[in-house]
Amino acid sequence: MIQLSNYASEVFGIFDSEIKDKKELIEKISSENFSSKSNKELIELFAQAKKALGFVLAMDFWCWYTEYFFTPRLEKIVSEKLSDKSKASETIIKLTTPFFPSKTLEEEESLVELTKFVLQKKINPENFNENDFPEFTLKLNTHLKNFCWIPVLVNNNPLTKKDVLNEIKNKTKENLKEYKGMDSKLEKIKSEFNSALNELNLEEKELKFVKDMNTTAFFRSESNFLLSYFSFKLIPFYSEMAKRIGLTYAKMKNLTDEEVEKYLAKNEKVAKQLLDERTEFCYVLEEGKYFIETGENALKIKSIVEASHSETKEKILKGTAASAGTAFGFAKVLKDSSEISKVKKGDILIAPATSVDFVPAMKKASAIITEFGGITSHAAIVSRELGIPCIVGVKNITKILKDGEQVKVNASNGTVERVGNATETNAGKDT
Repeated sequence: MIQLSNYASEVFGIFDSEIKDKKELIEKISSENFSSKSNKELIELFAQAKKALGFVLAMDFWCWYTEYFFTPRLEKIVSEKLSDKSKASETIIKLTTPFFPSKTLEEEESLVELTKFVLQKKINPENFNENDFPEFTLKLNTHLKNFCWIPVLVNNNPLTKKDVLNEIKNKTKENLKEYKGMDSKLEKIKSEFNSALNELNLEEKELKFVKDMNTTAFFRSESNFLLSYFSFKLIPFYSEMAKRIGLTYAKMKNLTDEEVEKYLAKNEKVAKQLLDERTEFCYVLEEGKYFIETGENALKIKSIVEASHSETKEKILKGTAASAGTAFGFAKVLKDSSEISKVKKGDILIAPATSVDFVPAMKKASAIITEFGGITSHAAIVSRELGIPCIVGVKNITKILKDGEQVKVNASNGTVERVGNATETNAGKDT
């Protein structure tokens, strides 16, 4: 039988050393004076940046394949060793929740500290003069410096002061006395991990396997943060390339890397017709190669995919329990992170999968449901860190549910019950 432990330690060692090197490379690229560079030099820098991003993507894919192939092995171990079979799902969650500090937990800790300071000094986060509260302004700026990049990744802008102040305003309404701190939360996670291990009484190889699965979950979460951080650091660089070919940074995202390099190499501007075609586009995989379909062809492909799974008479949908708990609310279906503004306080966030750029919306959600992903996916790990019920792997849920549907979520047994429809105006709102 294949054992993850045979090669995991070596891979984790590579991750540790390469992450440091790639961070240094991105920092070096981001410090360049781009406006003074020739197009050829920008293309060379672009190649270096893609190597760093490519490594992090490869790291994420390795963790994904590890989850895909080895989760059944973990389930088998738990099923065989656990005396109370009804606790299998809960035990697997405990075993795959990393007990290392993450940016999610670090940001949450910083926000709580800012909120406590606001309450202590009686500062109104919606309307305050920075000159009147220099100490708070310094803390706010430090928070932004440390965490403003988290939601960037592909579709979103860095966090602003207004974003953070709004989060602080919402946190003033929470019972912060119950917040015990990041270290306390990590100790609790580690204690539950060890308790689960003791109950299973594993052999040495099984124990190593379980620990490797836990570390894999951490690196999978870490790869998301790295991609977002690298994307944030490269915004000025990408903006300069976009300007050279007559685009904004946002519109350049509609081009492939090869197209960007081609226009830079030829010192040409992008034709308006090409951009108009890219208002609707999709990638098609054929014989191992990706092609872009645009315009009517893209819309046809989209309608075929959506129509194939859009109708079902089932009231209860089933997935994998990833973070225990229950919730009731209005579904908000997101095709990608460009739609996170749709999610209001208390909504049920529905997405194909989540990544770090979904985090601002995940914090508002009363539950998170994804169509894809498993027990070490981004949605699973972050939901546990935030204490939000989560179900992953609910087949076709983004095509079945509509915005405004009322749903009951039982993330302890992995079920989503369709209760009824509701108008958008009745959906949950920020408090």
